[in-house]
Amino acid sequence: MDTREADENELLHRGGPASGWRNLGCWSAGDEPALAYAQAGAALADRIAQAATLGPEDHVLSLGCGAGEELLRWVQQHGVAAVVGIEQDPRLAHAAHRRAAAAALAPQRITVLAQSGLPRHSSFAPERFDAVVCVDAAYHFSPRADWLLAAHASLRPGGRLAYTDLTITAGSARGWLLRRAARMCGLDGSDLATHEAQSQRLLDLGFDAVRAERLDDEVLGGFARFVARQRRLLGTDARLRGWQQVARTAALIGPARALGLGYALFVARKPLAGPA
Repeated sequence: MDTREADENELLHRGGPASGWRNLGCWSAGDEPALAYAQAGAALADRIAQAATLGPEDHVLSLGCGAGEELLRWVQQHGVAAVVGIEQDPRLAHAAHRRAAAAALAPQRITVLAQSGLPRHSSFAPERFDAVVCVDAAYHFSPRADWLLAAHASLRPGGRLAYTDLTITAGSARGWLLRRAARMCGLDGSDLATHEAQSQRLLDLGFDAVRAERLDDEVLGGFARFVARQRRLLGTDARLRGWQQVARTAALIGPARALGLGYALFVARKPLAGPA
């Protein structure tokens, strides 16, 4: 793992439990000052698991699974039968594989694949999964319609989709500025859309029971506030190269929210098969 990435992980988790969580987190206003980064990362994963109603007997596809913390979460905390995690960064995929192996679970419970986050690039049989989930990684997949179609094909009839994504406010006249800010954070930005438009896209792609829950302040605002607190804890270490991307992202959140940037949890279902 390169030095910058290793530094960033350690700096994010300093002062709390070490872990492989690497998402924006879900920060509860009442408990926020005492919440460690790893706890907030797990909390965001739990929101998605609850939205997807993960439970026993479920076979789950987890896209952009990072270093594998969420894969363990699905099995150990939500009791799913089996999960396939896909991670396009081979170093993170290797870390996820090691983490799963160290958990001493039955081999078939967790499978990690180092490949593109789009399941259509794999050899999966169609309609294999009961749920497809994606924790804070959907905005790395562009165009969105491609992976959403692939998720639809991967789901059994009645299967659930749950993921989080960035949104923009309807009628925002400065969408181009938000897309520029996205590029500064290493994102494409071309798929930024309102949560209403994203919900309609899911309907157009063949999903039903679509709903969206706004998490603007719990995720974006909470992460920015955490970074400010963590910077004070780090002291001079906040000047380290590994902290610069984190600081840049957090600094952009306030201005981007003022321009209409938001964050939402999307849930949808693949319709049940009709009568023959």
